[in-house]
Amino acid sequence: MLTSPEEINYEQDPFLAIKFAYCEDWAAFNARKGSVKDLTHLRAYFWDESKNNEQLMCITHFKIKTKAKLDPQDTRTSKTEKEYFLNTDCFYCDENWS
Repeated sequence: MLTSPEEINYEQDPFLAIKFAYCEDWAAFNARKGSVKDLTHLRAYFWDESKNNEQLMCITHFKIKTKAKLDPQDTRTSKTEKEYFLNTDCFYCDENWS
């Protein structure tokens, strides 16, 4: 179970983000007493959907986070992906997918 605010950020409604931070070498990070700012911060942006008797976690995109505030482009991407999802009857399909 993911918890808020440690692992989930409530972004711009209805979007949320799974938070994850990592570094290449935890031993070196701990030895130099690294700070949170030294870590690489990953986000998976998503919204919750209930459709066709299913509870879905719809991930719109992943990103390496470079600033503290939500980037407006991430909100636009999430909205575009949600609109596409809802208008294609819950299927993501690339034209080249077989």
